[in-house]
Amino acid sequence: MDKLTAETESMGEELMSSQNTYNLELEAIQTRWRRLMTKLQGDCQMLEDTISKLQQFQKHADAVEAWVDNAETFLSKETITSGKKEEFWQQVEQRMTFVKEIQNVESNLTSMNEIHESLKKQPMIAISNSVISRMVDCHTRFESVSNQIMSQQARLSEGYEKTLNLKKDLVEMREWTMQAEEEYLEKDFEYKSPEELETALEEMKRAKEEVLQKEVRVKILKDNINSVLKKVPPSDQEQMSRDLNAMMENYKRLCDRIERKYLTLKEVWSCWCELLHYLDIENNWLKNLEEMLYTTENIPDGAEAVSEALESLESVLRHPADNRTQIRELGQTLIDGGILDELISEKLEVFNARYEELSHQAVNKQISLEQHLQMSQENEQRIHDLQESLGLLDKQLTLYLTDRIDALQMPQEAQKIKTDIAAYEASLEEMKMKNMRGLPFLDSKPHSRGGPQLDLLQRKLREVSTKFQLFQKPANFEQRMLDCKHVLDSVRTELHVLDMRSVEPEEIQPQLDNCMKLYKTLSEVKLEVETVIKTGRQIVQKQQTDNPKLMDEQLTALKLLYNEMGAQVTEGKQDLEKALHLSHKWKKEAKSFSEWLTAKEDEVIQRSSSSGMPANLDSEIKWTRQILKELEVKKTELGNITENSAALQSLIEGSSHVLEDKVCTLNAAWNKVHTLTQGWGDKLLDYQKQMEGFDQNVAHISTWLYQTEILLDEIAKKPDCEREEILKRFQFELDGISLQVDDIHDQAVSLMKNNGTMCREVVEPKLIELNRNVERVSQHIKSAKMEAAIKDPARHENGSSPGMDTNQVSSINLDRFEAELQNKLEDLERRLQCSEEIQDDDEKVDEEEADVEEMLQEGERLLQLTDNDRKQKQIRKKLILLQTKHASVKATKLMQKEQVGGQSPRWLQYKREENKFLQWLDDIEQQLFTASSSEDQKRLQELTQDFEQRREDFNVLTQKAQDLIQYRASSGQDPINVEKRWCQIETLFSNYQTHPLKRPEVQVIIAHYATSAGMTSQYFPSDYLLAVNKALLALTDVELVLNAPELNNGKYEDFSRQEDSLKNIKDMLEKLGDQIEDIHENQPDALLEASAADVVQIGDTLTQLHAQWDRVNRMYNDRKR
Repeated sequence: MDKLTAETESMGEELMSSQNTYNLELEAIQTRWRRLMTKLQGDCQMLEDTISKLQQFQKHADAVEAWVDNAETFLSKETITSGKKEEFWQQVEQRMTFVKEIQNVESNLTSMNEIHESLKKQPMIAISNSVISRMVDCHTRFESVSNQIMSQQARLSEGYEKTLNLKKDLVEMREWTMQAEEEYLEKDFEYKSPEELETALEEMKRAKEEVLQKEVRVKILKDNINSVLKKVPPSDQEQMSRDLNAMMENYKRLCDRIERKYLTLKEVWSCWCELLHYLDIENNWLKNLEEMLYTTENIPDGAEAVSEALESLESVLRHPADNRTQIRELGQTLIDGGILDELISEKLEVFNARYEELSHQAVNKQISLEQHLQMSQENEQRIHDLQESLGLLDKQLTLYLTDRIDALQMPQEAQKIKTDIAAYEASLEEMKMKNMRGLPFLDSKPHSRGGPQLDLLQRKLREVSTKFQLFQKPANFEQRMLDCKHVLDSVRTELHVLDMRSVEPEEIQPQLDNCMKLYKTLSEVKLEVETVIKTGRQIVQKQQTDNPKLMDEQLTALKLLYNEMGAQVTEGKQDLEKALHLSHKWKKEAKSFSEWLTAKEDEVIQRSSSSGMPANLDSEIKWTRQILKELEVKKTELGNITENSAALQSLIEGSSHVLEDKVCTLNAAWNKVHTLTQGWGDKLLDYQKQMEGFDQNVAHISTWLYQTEILLDEIAKKPDCEREEILKRFQFELDGISLQVDDIHDQAVSLMKNNGTMCREVVEPKLIELNRNVERVSQHIKSAKMEAAIKDPARHENGSSPGMDTNQVSSINLDRFEAELQNKLEDLERRLQCSEEIQDDDEKVDEEEADVEEMLQEGERLLQLTDNDRKQKQIRKKLILLQTKHASVKATKLMQKEQVGGQSPRWLQYKREENKFLQWLDDIEQQLFTASSSEDQKRLQELTQDFEQRREDFNVLTQKAQDLIQYRASSGQDPINVEKRWCQIETLFSNYQTHPLKRPEVQVIIAHYATSAGMTSQYFPSDYLLAVNKALLALTDVELVLNAPELNNGKYEDFSRQEDSLKNIKDMLEKLGDQIEDIHENQPDALLEASAADVVQIGDTLTQLHAQWDRVNRMYNDRKR
């Protein structure tokens, strides 16, 4: 039993293992069955798809082959006939039919290619090879046939179109030739001023260049016509040949006439310049001669000085006469030709009169100097002989007195000496009289040589006479001593003449003359006083008087009195001479300075008070700058006058009031002339800048018009689809240009209204020509549209198919970014309203700066990807608002740093109110942008009422700002000005109320215009404002660095770190300078695309940029010092 039980158990175990094995095998078979069924179902679906695709491929291939067969049949049967217009247009129409069908055939080929690409992914190589073989055959045949059709169509239309264009060019060239002859060759050959002659020469030079520039066009036109003549009928050949020959003959004749007239004017101008050159040389010689004559008026006495002056004068007079001959011949030549005859006659008359006058004066002066030289030589010889005789007599008398020999011992010798002395006195008196009568320029003044020589002889004669008196014994000593004292007392009573009370040279001169009389009196009595004192000392020494002590005291008093009088008179004489010289110089310089200022003031007033602007603006600006330079030179002369005035005040008591009043008057006159000249110059420069801006705007539009005309001339060659797109683009661009023309018209009206007739003569023709060109291009575009409509009326009635939207941003990304942007704006607004929450940590500020920059870049990327105009407008406005609020946060932080520790509570309260008001203005601006359509007129009225209700708050805030002006000045310029923002919003309201639909239309035109190929600038106004705001943010960063403690704390001594910081700031400023230059270069392009509100905003933003740029540079320069 146990064995059976064991076997039974073993069999049961084997059965269980077999069942498990069967179950596993069954499950594996079922799995394989399911896989097989799934694969069969997939293969079945793939076969069905493949059959469907092959059917589509067959359909497309049949269509392509049918079209190719028809086209080949047409090409094999048709022949080109160039002589008959009916057959020509019939062939053109047939080929146009095939051309229009080419697009459908191309779409079939594209579908076949897509089907082939999808079949290549299937594991059916035979089907794929069969498909590609047939597709390559269709494609090859289609390419061959389509190329033949397009080439034959081009050959058929090219001849006719080229003939029409060449005829049009011939007509334009003939009209231009006639216009050039009327403009340059029909004017009168009479010129009354050098400016007219120079203008005519420049005009003829420009005409010559213009004619030469046309030469290339004439040659090209001739070659094109000759090439076309071979292909056109004989009747057209004859007509075109006659027109070509007539045009070539007129052009050649025009070139010859302009060249002859240009050479004639050039030769006349050369003669005029040569005449001016010779006149300048001769006038310089006359000026040197006049200076030489003036120099010889004050030459010192003496034969040598007179001889040198005579030689100098003769050397000047040896000037050759060739230049005067050239002047006479050139002047007569120009006068005979009737060119500048009045001006040349006047110049020659003035020159000849001056030449005759100075020549006559020079000859008379030469004769006078020769006579003077002869007289000076004779006079010097007599003086020399007299000096030798007096010297011998003086030695003889000195020897007698030394040996104590007197006249009683030698009576005959004494008589002889007395006779000689009398003869010497007579000779000396005769020489004085002759000097005064015959030589008026040789007087006894200190600067003359004749005066001192005669004075020396007179003094020597007095010494000899005194010694002779001693030789005759002093019998009358007491009387002589009394006479000396009496003379000195009379000098003392006349010392009041030394006191100066006036600065006028006419009053100082008599005082100096009286002083010289006293000086002469003292000089004459000096020898007598010395002799009396010397004789008296001898008498006292020899005890030859009854009271030696009294005589000694008298002699001492006499000596002291003489010394005192001599010192006072000598000092007074020096002061009077110096005062007279300074007075003459001061009066002459002050008079010359005052006359010059008066003349320039009258001239500036005359020029600036004339109606309108001058004709030659560059010349007027050059004249103004020259006057300013001369004023700076005159400022130095005024300093010299002031120094001379101070020196006179030190010499003349009581003259301070008069002299200082005169100097103040001259200073005031100089400042007045400088202010008038500077104001006139600034007005001229402003007008020049306005004219340059006007010319740039006109040139920009004219360039677009010229390029557009060229493209319109070639538009007939374009396919219909492309031609229609080009005409649409041109129409959009023309609408934008029309707005710019309106702005230019307003600018021109303002210029002509404010700047007079000359400005009108310059601006009005340009404006008329611009309007004419715009109208011509507009008519050209309309004509092109009409021609396109005539050729394909069905296409223009149904309209073109809408283009496909590509590269659009998903709505989810736009909504997500707009939500993030709104959250960021709300966060910045909350921080602005609660200024305590503004971060003061530099790291957090840098992180926030990076976040804002990243958000701006993300926004620009999304704007480029989306085609939703409404979304673009909303996001672009929010991006600009983000920049503005971020700049306000940074500016608030900077203001908090500057106001730490010392600001008034009233000022802080005002700043909080100002920030709230600015935030309200930002909100009202954003609401205004969203309510700018005609459906939101009710909302616009509500905003207007709300704006007017806040006007009282604005007035109160403005008054507070005026009351707290000292805090505003101490904190620098505010980053955002309330008055400017209010005016901007007020301007927006007025624009929307006047033209509520203008802004959206302008934005559509600008958006299309900016994407077209014809627009040079790639800046939207918002893009331009974004660039300006980025520059403002960068400047704010630099300003924060400049306000760092290491650059502002006077006790900070880490100079190496300061230098590194300043170096980094300098690099940042250089980069910012390049960015600001780019901003200025792109400003005209941005303004061309901007609306009225955008123009105001751009102007205010640029003003803020300039102010902050100047402030940062000043801060940098202050820190650097």
